[in-house]
Amino acid sequence: MARRILIVLLVLVQSLSLAAASPDGYIYKKYSGKDGYATVLVDGRMVKKAAAAGIRELTVITPADASGRPELESDVRNYISSKSLPLLGQTRDSGKNDEIYFHESVSGSDESELIILSLEDGEFSVIRITGHFNLEDVSSISSAGGK
Repeated sequence: MARRILIVLLVLVQSLSLAAASPDGYIYKKYSGKDGYATVLVDGRMVKKAAAAGIRELTVITPADASGRPELESDVRNYISSKSLPLLGQTRDSGKNDEIYFHESVSGSDESELIILSLEDGEFSVIRITGHFNLEDVSSISSAGGK
């Protein structure tokens, strides 16, 4: 699953532009570079389309083995709860479970935040996208990435 996510992200990188780390990214800073976790951070200077859509940062974290999952999942769920991020959607199908949480920037002073929790075949991954964007922006980038 993590390899598929990484491949999809690398394809999306060609049409995404993402920027520097968020002050709210403490979970991602905690696990980035930590032994036993695979992380992916795509910076905004790499591509242009996502920056035009307002996306500033995309981060992916996957524990290297099952022993890292409980702490990561607990931290992320506590973060989601503390930010009161609403559940946008959920899929459950044959051992695969995805949860999507989204907060849309209202005032322009805060950032939109999309968090995807993915569990497949016992492998847990967290994808976080931040910036000044809405669901239509994310949808248009996703559609462009598949072309």
